[in-house]
Amino acid sequence: SGKAYDPLSQLLALGFEAESARVALAAAGGDVDRAIRIALEDSEAHDARTLGDWEFEGDRGWVAFECAGDSVISAAAARGDESCELRIGGNRYLIDLVSMTQLNL
Repeated sequence: SGKAYDPLSQLLALGFEAESARVALAAAGGDVDRAIRIALEDSEAHDARTLGDWEFEGDRGWVAFECAGDSVISAAAARGDESCELRIGGNRYLIDLVSMTQLNL
């Protein structure tokens, strides 16, 4: 009696693309809430990769800087600066554009 629960339909109703929804559901073991988080994180990472040029090596591998940080680094590189400073999440970083390294300040 009643319609069977379909987690894929739940994600599609929220506006996720079918392939992204299937992959997220598989990774989340069918848990819709977890699949939503996975799909959103993947979407944010995709946006950062397509919109930004600069990355740093984090605990889980290479990660794109968020747009504001990416803009600061790109502007410094365009001016020919040797370095620039970023403030992200209450932390300060020195980006050395010559050696292509990051120093946590």
